[in-house]
Amino acid sequence: GRRVAAACLNSSAYRVFCKEWVDWVLECGVDMVFWDEPAWVIAAHVGVEDHGRWTCTCERCAERFGGPVPAQRTPEVEAFRQASVVDFLREVVAHVTARGGSSAICLLPATEGVVGMADWDEVAAIPGLSLLVTDPYWKHWNEAAGPFVRRFARLLRETADRHGVGAQLWLPSFGLTSSDIPELEDAVVAAQEEGVDDLWTWGYEACRHMTHLATPDSALVWEAVSTALVRRDVRAGEGAP
Repeated sequence: GRRVAAACLNSSAYRVFCKEWVDWVLECGVDMVFWDEPAWVIAAHVGVEDHGRWTCTCERCAERFGGPVPAQRTPEVEAFRQASVVDFLREVVAHVTARGGSSAICLLPATEGVVGMADWDEVAAIPGLSLLVTDPYWKHWNEAAGPFVRRFARLLRETADRHGVGAQLWLPSFGLTSSDIPELEDAVVAAQEEGVDDLWTWGYEACRHMTHLATPDSALVWEAVSTALVRRDVRAGEGAP
């Protein structure tokens, strides 16, 4: 019952906006569109205390749901929310494909909760998808780097292989200090051992140009992640070049 500064994924106006944005970036010469962490808004991110307000209940959602959207987290509401995300992605990816581009979809590293995607196969099966991506930034989830990255690298690799799409994984290099470097290196090894070789990091130079995300050790972190990412494939038993 409260409007907030966030888009409803079932809004036709928002989908039109996304398609217009696609047209513009493709005209600029981009060949792949990266759909980054598509998910429903988190109440706290728009200044709303939870108190049971955890999902969109607008008239568009009610129409698609077949009646008023319950405030409770029922299995039906959870399924509807996930189906809506997939439907949104299917529509915008089809638009990219029709315009001659390709798409990558980056899923949050979660299969449960209000932002998790329970069935990654539904996303990987979207026609026109080129890359399935995830970004297991372990500190955001209060997890140890190696096991967390390994878990989602395995899910990513297995899902991508089932559907014949590429697998790409992003690792954090922002907000890290020298004490985090061993975990960062563990994360790279875990991803490679699970068969994900297309590894990226965000952001450039460990975000040392950004006031909020930089640390005094940004230069050291950038050197470490750059070295780790260009090592030879650890699965083949090869060390650094």
